Amino acid sequence: MRRFSALASEEAFNDLIWSVGGSPPYGGVSWEEAEAVYKLLKAYRGPGQADPAVYEALDDHIKDSPEKVLTLRVFQVHDRIASAPQAFTSADVDEGAALAVQLGDEGLRAYFELLDAQLRHQEGDIRSALLALNNALARIVPLAKADSAFASLLGKVVVNGTSYHAISGDLQTARQFADLAIKLGFEATLAPLLPALRADRPAGDSAQVAERHAGDLLEAGRTLEALEWFRHAEALASARNDRALLCGLLGDMAVAYRRLGNQRASLETYARAIELCRIQKDDVNLSRWCGNLGSLLLNLGDVREARVLLEEASVAAHRTGESDRIAIAEGNLAAMLQHDGRHQEAFERMASARLGAEGPTREAWRERELQMHLNAAIAGSKRHDHEVALEHIAAGLEAVRADDDDDQRIAVALLLERAKIEEEQNDLMSAAASLNAAAERFDRLGDKAAATDLRAAADRLDL
Repeated sequence: MRRFSALASEEAFNDLIWSVGGSPPYGGVSWEEAEAVYKLLKAYRGPGQADPAVYEALDDHIKDSPEKVLTLRVFQVHDRIASAPQAFTSADVDEGAALAVQLGDEGLRAYFELLDAQLRHQEGDIRSALLALNNALARIVPLAKADSAFASLLGKVVVNGTSYHAISGDLQTARQFADLAIKLGFEATLAPLLPALRADRPAGDSAQVAERHAGDLLEAGRTLEALEWFRHAEALASARNDRALLCGLLGDMAVAYRRLGNQRASLETYARAIELCRIQKDDVNLSRWCGNLGSLLLNLGDVREARVLLEEASVAAHRTGESDRIAIAEGNLAAMLQHDGRHQEAFERMASARLGAEGPTREAWRERELQMHLNAAIAGSKRHDHEVALEHIAAGLEAVRADDDDDQRIAVALLLERAKIEEEQNDLMSAAASLNAAAERFDRLGDKAAATDLRAAADRLDL
C-alpha cells in the first residue's frame, strides 16, 4: 500500500491488489482485514475520495498494529491529494511527509518532496522547489535501481528538474536533466522546452552585444533563451563593473524571470536593479523598474511597499521630462489609487496619463481605463451604490470597441453586472435585456454555448 501511495501507477495498483489477495491467512492478515482492504481500494478507484466509513472499517482490523495504522493514514492523505490534484495544499503535503518519516519509507518521502516542489513552483519560489526536488532525486535513484517501478517517479522528478533549472536560468544543468529524461523515455513530455535547450548557447565577450541579443529574444517571446543570454551578459558586465549597462540589463532579466513564473528571482532581480539605478542616478530605468516592481507587489497584496515604489517611479519619471515615461508612471499610480478605493482620483490620474501617453502606452491605458470602469462598477455594486455602479457600466460600454475581442469580454462582464443590479432592483425586464445583450457579445466572440446559457437565463427572468 505504501509503494502504491508513492508511485500511484497502474502497475503498482495491480501489485497491491495481488498482494492483498495472496496475504490471508499468511503474514498475520485475516480474511476480514483483506476484505476491508479490497473495499477501500474499490472505493479509492471511484469518484472523489473514499468514504471515511471505509477507512473506519479497516481501522477496526489494524488498530493493534502502529505500522499499519500509519500506513493507512498516509494512504488517506494520498487519496485526498490524488482526488483533487489541483487543490491540495502544503498542509496536506506536510502531513504526508511527517507520516512518511515516521514510517521510514524513502519512496513516500520522495513522493511528498516532489509534491512540495510542485507547490513551491506554483508559488514562484523556484529555488525552494529545486531544494525539495533534489532531496526527492537523491532518494529515488537508489529506489529505481532496486525496483524498476520507481523509474516512472524518477522520470517525473527529472522532467520537473529540467523545467525548474531552465526557469532559474541554469540551462546548462537543465540540458543535463533533459538528456537523462530522454534516456528514460520522456522526450515527448519535454517537447515544449527542447527548442530553447537546443538553441545556440551564449558566446562572445561583449556584454553590450549579449544584452542586445537577449533583448531581441525576449521581444520575440523566446524567454528561456533570453534569460540565458541575459545571465551571460550580466556576468560579462559585472566582470567589467559596467554599472550603467547593468541598470537596464538587470531589470530586463527580472522581466524574463517574471514571464517564466520565477517570481522570487524576479523580485530579487528588480530590487538589485533599483538599488543600482539609485546609485547611478539612472532615472529612466529607475522609473521603469520601480513601476514594474510596484505593480507586481500591488498584485501580490503588498500595498505599502507598492505605494512607495510607484511614487518613486513617478518622481523619477518626472525628472526625465519624457512625456511617455511620465504617462506610464501616472497610469500605474492610477491603478494603486483604485486599489485603495479612491476611484474618482484614479480616473483623474488615468485621464492625465492618457493625455501624455504615446502610441502603445496610450492604447494600453485605454484598455486599463476600461478595466477600471468594470472594477469601479463591481465595487459600487458591493456597496449597494447602484447609481455609481451604473454610471461606470454606461461609461465602460460606451468606450468598448466593436472590433476588439478583449473589449467585448469586458463588455460582457459589464452587462452581467448591470443585469445583477437590475434584478436586485426587481427590474426583471431590463435584467433580461442586459443578459440578451451579453449573449450577443458572446455570439461575436464565437462562444455559442455561453450565449445559449445567457438567453435561457434571460427567458427565465422574462417569465
